Amino acid sequence: MSELQPQEMTLVDLKDLIFVVLRRLGLIIVIAAVFACAGLAYASLKASDSSSQAPSIRDISVRQPGESDEDYNYRVYEVERAQTLMSSIEYVTRQIDDTYEYISNSVLMSLNPGYTPTSTLQAVIIWDEDVDHGTREAISNAYQSAITNGDYLSQLAADEDIDPAYIGELIAYNRPYYEVDGGTTISADNQDLTCMINVEVVGPSTEFTEAVMDAIEDQIESKTNEYSAAASHTVMILGRQSFTAPNRYVHNWQEDIYASINGLQNQINNSNGALDSISKNLGMTDRSNFYEPLVNPSGEKTGVSVKSCIKYGGTGFIFGLFLASAFIVLTYIWGRKVISQKQFFNLFRQVDKIGVCKPDYKRSTLAAFFDKKTGDDSSLTAEDTNKLIKANLNNQTAGMSKLLITGTADKETAAKALKDIGIEGDIKLDLFSDPDILKNASDYDGIVLVEQRGVSDKKTVREEIGLLNNSGKKIIGAIIL
Repeated sequence: MSELQPQEMTLVDLKDLIFVVLRRLGLIIVIAAVFACAGLAYASLKASDSSSQAPSIRDISVRQPGESDEDYNYRVYEVERAQTLMSSIEYVTRQIDDTYEYISNSVLMSLNPGYTPTSTLQAVIIWDEDVDHGTREAISNAYQSAITNGDYLSQLAADEDIDPAYIGELIAYNRPYYEVDGGTTISADNQDLTCMINVEVVGPSTEFTEAVMDAIEDQIESKTNEYSAAASHTVMILGRQSFTAPNRYVHNWQEDIYASINGLQNQINNSNGALDSISKNLGMTDRSNFYEPLVNPSGEKTGVSVKSCIKYGGTGFIFGLFLASAFIVLTYIWGRKVISQKQFFNLFRQVDKIGVCKPDYKRSTLAAFFDKKTGDDSSLTAEDTNKLIKANLNNQTAGMSKLLITGTADKETAAKALKDIGIEGDIKLDLFSDPDILKNASDYDGIVLVEQRGVSDKKTVREEIGLLNNSGKKIIGAIIL
């Protein structure tokens, strides 16, 4: 007999499998509901256990059992200090998160400080003689505000597809200052009849900086017409230029931002160190205890929360669905095949046993034990087993000259096994693919089935036996490979 392959791939009819699962949907729901109830019971038990515990050491509203006034006051001080540290950590963490969000969105933070596209503009305000120093200073400041924070930036940001919050920081405005009598600071140029304006724009490309500078120039012209009504003056554009070069402002700004993150992280590290110290002083494992929820100090059962019910009940229901479905699927896949001679003859009691071929493939200790328990193996040699099968068949077919040998075993395996046994007859194992076999079954004196463990499908064998019984010829029995 050729080597059998117990691990042979099992083909599954997916459509049939789906119908098998759907037909048992009610059972699956019931099992899932049982697991859901178990989950709810666990949630209730957990709530009961939590409520029966001693109050947390962090709960300063009540004393610990046997705690002295001095110990209690010390614990209150330490816990309140820890709460302040935790609030500080939370606040600083938000600052770090906000800074990282700024870094990810800011155009300025994405620029290369060693190779920065830049556009500059130089202009001069020329005052009429009757405009006093204070007015000159107010108008100069108005120009600065209009250029760095004007409403035109929103439209410019939309045109360039930039968040308005991050476009103003790309524009730098400066002019020289000096102090006059009394400590008042005004632009140095405003002591004469002229005031210099210097504007610088940085960005991801020269095209971008030029577009922004065009908008600034339009803004200056617009505000000149507006402000001249308050103080007579003119504005002259002296020049513009664009270039790409290292930019100290961009470099310093980016360094300051990352330095601020490092400073904030150091604050968190210092606070965590202080929390570790407090935890040690209070006899806790570590600072993680401060982040755990407080146990109900009253010792009274507070009931199961809706969130807990959803968590544990829902988990139980889903697990039950999966477990029941998996069991049905596995039962369908692995329960379709004949696995032993004992199983076969229990299922098909109308079929006599002619014999069971001795397994000759390599088996594990567990498989060998299983084969012995089911009668698929014995202490006899393979040769003696084959002799017994042949003798039994000869006794049952005495007087019969023509036998049909059919079944659902593998053709090559069956041919080799029947040859080793020495059985003579017409071996035709393709009943379901060759209708002539069934048509001519009545021409034989008897029929012998050859089925194979791990190969023969129970449903197919049942259909096979039914068809052969209709031929009117006796099924003598079955040989199990």
